[in-house]
Amino acid sequence: FVDGGGGAGELELRVGALLEAFATVLPVVDKLGPSLFLAIWNDEGNHKKLRRSWEKQRDQQIALTPNVEPHRCASVRGLLEIEAASGMHKAGGVLADPSAAIALLWMRRSLQFLTHLLHGLCDADATPSAAARAADGVHLEAYHGWVLKQSYNVALNTMPRRDEVMQRLYPRVPPV
Repeated sequence: FVDGGGGAGELELRVGALLEAFATVLPVVDKLGPSLFLAIWNDEGNHKKLRRSWEKQRDQQIALTPNVEPHRCASVRGLLEIEAASGMHKAGGVLADPSAAIALLWMRRSLQFLTHLLHGLCDADATPSAAARAADGVHLEAYHGWVLKQSYNVALNTMPRRDEVMQRLYPRVPPV
C-alpha cells in the first residue's frame, strides 16, 4: 500500500501485492477439503485473469512511457481506469470476461465467502458443511446458475468433519 495522493488519506492498493496476498489464501481453501475444488479452481482462474490483465497493461504502459515510474497500472485503481477507458466493458456495469475488473469482483466475493465460512467455524457446534452453505447463500449462490448451484450444494454437503477440518487448518494444535 502507498499513499495514493487521492486526498483524505486514501491508500492505493498495488496489484502485485494483492496478487501475492490472494495467493496465500488459496492454500487455506485447499485445507478445507477436496469438496471445495470448484472454489479453488475458480479462485486460481481469477488470480490468473488478474495477473494476465495486469501484465498486459503494464507491458503496454512501459512500451509507451519507458522512463516513467511507477506505471499507472501498478495500482488497482489505475488498472481499472485503464480498462474502463479502453471501452472493453459494456454499459450498465457489464464487465468483460476476461478482465481485471471481473477477476477482482470474483476474488472479493471469494474472500467474503471464505471469511464467512471461517467465522462460522468459530461456533463449536457448527459443521463445516453448514458454515459453508451459510457463506455460499450470502456471498455466491445468487450469482450461480442452476447447474453450478447444484454442484456447490453437493460439494458443500460432502465437506469433511469438523475435527478433520480443524486439524487441517491447525495441524500443530492437538485435537480436543
